[in-house]
Amino acid sequence: AFDELIAIKKTVRVPLVVHGFNRKAGLLRQLVSAGFYISFGKDILDKPHVQEALRETPADRLFLETDDCTTVSIREIYEQAAALRGITLEELQEKTNQNYSTL
Repeated sequence: AFDELIAIKKTVRVPLVVHGFNRKAGLLRQLVSAGFYISFGKDILDKPHVQEALRETPADRLFLETDDCTTVSIREIYEQAAALRGITLEELQEKTNQNYSTL
């Protein structure tokens, strides 16, 4: 239903977040271009196509979560995301905090 979601986004002026993104980078680019924020969870730990999407997500559109998993800590998610993006954990935390404030 991503086509429908993108169509809806064109008609509203509120920020929207795609929760638990686990698709390929091509769809990510469409969503970001439409103005969506993207939130990643445990799939960044072991799914190469999701890791690629995470690396391509603009820093000002990125969120992280553990809503889809009770066995992985948010710290593990942040550590993996920081490593995949080649930044420090602190830089990643600062950026997601900024995104939260903006949202």
